[in-house]
Amino acid sequence: MKNPLFILLTASLSFSSFNRPAFLTSDHRDSYVGNYLCIRSCQRLHPGQESVIQDDTTSISIAKDRSDSILNISIGRSIYQFKLKNETMRAYGGTHGQGKFFSTDSIALGLSTSLSGGVCSYKGRKK
Repeated sequence: MKNPLFILLTASLSFSSFNRPAFLTSDHRDSYVGNYLCIRSCQRLHPGQESVIQDDTTSISIAKDRSDSILNISIGRSIYQFKLKNETMRAYGGTHGQGKFFSTDSIALGLSTSLSGGVCSYKGRKK
């Protein structure tokens, strides 16, 4: 008669050699990641002066952060963080602003630029 411990070890080794199927998890941020070509409209407020309005075209790059639900939005040399809930973004960390995705290929974003005392809005489509 074989030792019960030997039978148990043999059985556990044989079962552990089976490959378990990999579980695929999707990240809800994946469809929003990419580069967007946007029209930027900035209004800078200068004390005692009329506001200065500037319109131009710029590129926005959106990437996933390691933290769940956080998107890193790069505009020029600046990176802003937003928390994504459904299609709506809210400022995260030191960022002041909000935004929204329309479908998975369009974006509208508003940022408060505290250093220059103004507000910029971005509207565009994925490249």
